[in-house]
Amino acid sequence: MKVLAALALGFVVMVPAVQAQRPQRPQQQRPAPAARTAQVQQRLQPRDATGGNRPRAAAAAANPNSSDDLLLALYINEFQRQVGVSDADLKNKFRPVLMRWLQQRRNVVNRRNDAVMTLRQLLASGAPASEITRQIQEVDQAENQTRNAERRLLNEIDPLLTPVQQGKFRVFQVDMEQRLKDLLETARAGRGR
Repeated sequence: MKVLAALALGFVVMVPAVQAQRPQRPQQQRPAPAARTAQVQQRLQPRDATGGNRPRAAAAAANPNSSDDLLLALYINEFQRQVGVSDADLKNKFRPVLMRWLQQRRNVVNRRNDAVMTLRQLLASGAPASEITRQIQEVDQAENQTRNAERRLLNEIDPLLTPVQQGKFRVFQVDMEQRLKDLLETARAGRGR
């Protein structure tokens, strides 16, 4: 404890001495707050290939999957943190598996959502029972594909994990699924305002 106090005291004494030895830069005139705000907004604007600014809507149109990319990055970073894998293992073993699975999952979930939306429309329009039955089969197939994709992921990733990491991965999947649902709900609520 005495050593820690001595180090802290030394730090407190040394910092002002070091700062006093630094050459003083002339004070620059700071821009007015409105000018600073404009400068910050300018820096935040996406850049086009020539380095010029372009509006955010154009940037989003040019890269429609940017939110998907953010979700992929979030998923992979949280996987590493919660499951406890090294940077090297993440890069060499897990990232390719997770990226492939996440892409497959996105496709299957989109198919399922489309099938459910079509079923809703059929039910609302009073479609014949035969059309509804065909659409129910489509929804069921999409659900089965979702479960099969999950099973394939576990079969591929479990051999790379210790039993403790396998357990952490199962918990991570459930927690992450809920977190993604919450993020989606928040985004939808924000658009509704």
